[in-house]
Amino acid sequence: MRARRGRGRGRGPPSKCVCPNPDCDYEEEHVLGRRCLSRTCPECGTRLIGKW
Repeated sequence: MRARRGRGRGRGPPSKCVCPNPDCDYEEEHVLGRRCLSRTCPECGTRLIGKW
């Protein structure tokens, strides 16, 4: 069997969803099956991003 190179990074799903806005420190636990980008920050309205 040949090894596949360059496929994924092996990090798994993010552990937290965080607000990228530098003026806001909001973060929440990542829910499996729910993308962080589909959530918005309840404090400032910015889309959340995944943090490993």
